[in-house]
Amino acid sequence: MLECIYFYEEYIYIYIYKYLYVSERTSTEFLHCFCNHLTALSGSFFVLPNFIDPFADAKLFLTFFENPVVVSIAIMIWCVYFFLIYWARKADRNDIEKVGVNIAMDNSQEDKYTYLVCIITGWWNDAGTTADVSMVITGALRQSSKHALNDDGNDRKHFQSGSEDWFVITTPNTLGDLQSVTVWHDNGGNSPAWYKINLDMNLTRIIVEDLQTKESWTFLYGDWLAVDRGVCTTTVNLPVCTQEELKSIHKQDFMLKSSQDLRNGHLWLSIFSKPPHSTFTRVQRLTCALSLLLTTMLTNIMFHGIPTDDPDDQKTVGHITLSLADIVIGIESAIIMFPINIIIVQLFMKTKAKPLMSDVLKKKMKKAKQNKSTSTDKSTNLKNSAPKLLPWWFIYIAWTVAMTTSLVSTYFVMLYGLKFGYQKSVDFILSFFTSFFQSAFVTQPIKVIIIAVLFTLILKKPVELESRKTSVVQGEVSDKSERREDDNDDGQEKNHFIPLPLTKKLIEKAKEKLRIEGLVQETLVNISLYFVFVCVILFMVHGHRNIKESYLCTKAIEDIFVHPSHSEDTWVYPTDTLAIEK
Repeated sequence: MLECIYFYEEYIYIYIYKYLYVSERTSTEFLHCFCNHLTALSGSFFVLPNFIDPFADAKLFLTFFENPVVVSIAIMIWCVYFFLIYWARKADRNDIEKVGVNIAMDNSQEDKYTYLVCIITGWWNDAGTTADVSMVITGALRQSSKHALNDDGNDRKHFQSGSEDWFVITTPNTLGDLQSVTVWHDNGGNSPAWYKINLDMNLTRIIVEDLQTKESWTFLYGDWLAVDRGVCTTTVNLPVCTQEELKSIHKQDFMLKSSQDLRNGHLWLSIFSKPPHSTFTRVQRLTCALSLLLTTMLTNIMFHGIPTDDPDDQKTVGHITLSLADIVIGIESAIIMFPINIIIVQLFMKTKAKPLMSDVLKKKMKKAKQNKSTSTDKSTNLKNSAPKLLPWWFIYIAWTVAMTTSLVSTYFVMLYGLKFGYQKSVDFILSFFTSFFQSAFVTQPIKVIIIAVLFTLILKKPVELESRKTSVVQGEVSDKSERREDDNDDGQEKNHFIPLPLTKKLIEKAKEKLRIEGLVQETLVNISLYFVFVCVILFMVHGHRNIKESYLCTKAIEDIFVHPSHSEDTWVYPTDTLAIEK
């Protein structure tokens, strides 16, 4: 869209369509204006996208088999989306089992002093443990009893890859300033080796918080708890880190910050590495990624092949060539693409979860009526500290906007692809996916690293755990405490077995057993590889023989010895001619 502009008073301009207008001589290279007086003139332009009629051009779908490239890619994207939806839904259900605060089963009802313990496990595949983990907290005044770190009667898996496990441990009185924690496991299960080391930061953070005084202590560790790896032990004693030590670990803070941003902030990577505590589910992230991908395809194909400025009007800096048309197209694409996708993401992130009226909630409501004054003060404090979120029914608006945007973008992308022709469609697909993968897996991670460097190494801001929500945790602690009291109304406490740390003798036996299992596994692998190698050799030796000659030779031998078909005349010649007279 071209416009002629009339300037006056140096900086102020108005449009005078009666005396100043674009002439018919205007082309793609020049702007020609008609005016009835002499003045300072200027021109502005808005780069129009490739024209397409959404209704009249629908007949292009009849030419699908002549140019199926873009349409096939769009259909394949939707197929991959529906396939991943099934996996993402299943992964979201598994994440629900990993979040929440756990009340240690061996807590005594008489103990009222509570500590909140968080243990971070690395997020690669084999970082977790199947063993039973226990711990002891040592303070300046006294030492806590042994506590097994497991859930209160639920079949919940702890210390899985990428998990942050929160436990509530009770003691009769305060332990004072904490000095150390001792952690061990019983080397049980199929995969007992526990690497309490985060892939990105080469350490684990065990955080213990006093819920009464709000003080917290941090303990760092960076090795295996296993009988056959690292220092070959299942028990470790970790001293508390001082404030000076915490301030000096900027490198670890940088790795933790970059790890959090990649797992939770990178839209594409977070689909597979989302922290379990995040309410922005994998299904929602996958849908936002679909909308972003299709709208990006639309904005790219809208302006694909539009001529740029004259080479004389372009600026070249090194290997980069800039032109005004390219800049305008980039701005227009951003205006079309980013606002709608930002709205979709924010709607998913800022919407409350749909309330469910379960038996537990009904029981809590009944209790709340009996203790009206206490519950009112508590709920008021929680509401003041809780973030403001949209009503739960906004989730339907988010899904409607996301799916409508994706479907409309898909339709127009298909029309553009059918109108372009085969070769132009192939060129577009190659250029788009090249730029897309470069942006998603090169540019975005570099941006995350730069932000992490800015916050941790330059500004030196401390990194907080994203799953730490004080108000929510306190509310959940009280709720689970009430549930524990209800389950133990008979006044009898159950005795819970707490495994002791393994002795050196048991560790040596376990190490020898693992060594033998490793040798057996290695031998079986070698036998399998040797068998594959022999099959390859036999195939190479016999695979290049002349098949016709081999067949005829085999058939001749079978005809003589297996399926003989000799007549009586066969032996006349040998008998009469070759027989030797005595």
